[in-house]
Amino acid sequence: MELLFFTPAAGLFALVFAGYCMTSVLKESQGTTKMRDLSQAIFEGAMAYLNRQYKTLIPFTLIIFVLLYYIDGYKLAVSFLTGAICSAVAGYVGMISTTKANARTTEAARHSLNKALGVAFRAGAVMGMSVAGLGLFGVSTLYIIFRDPVIINSFAFGASAIAFFARVGGGIYT
Repeated sequence: MELLFFTPAAGLFALVFAGYCMTSVLKESQGTTKMRDLSQAIFEGAMAYLNRQYKTLIPFTLIIFVLLYYIDGYKLAVSFLTGAICSAVAGYVGMISTTKANARTTEAARHSLNKALGVAFRAGAVMGMSVAGLGLFGVSTLYIIFRDPVIINSFAFGASAIAFFARVGGGIYT
């Protein structure tokens, strides 16, 4: 078996671990009714903002995709689009995990600092493992399909373009 196939498997493992961490966070108590209501309002506002931001980015992404397709061919265009999609998915996952963990971390802090740190760490791990997992899986799968290392640059361009606009638009401060 070629060692290259372990890389997408590592990416999938990271995504499974992110799912485990998210499930673990969601099992924690959401606290009082006021905490739940405030957390839900933050979640709804953050998701509305992210949805609006990504709606704005779709035309930009499609224009770059079409330009890459006509200038450099389908491999780089597909790689760019895959990177952009992976970055957007990571953004959604991160926003969901952080907003869902807010009240749960606060509630855990009412009991102990260690418990609160555990909830916060697992919520942060969701974002970290999602970024790493999507990146590893995306890049390695594209490399296995196309056998061209240049596609890695195009994947990174797509991922970075979305991440750049997300950062300029407010970052992950929710």
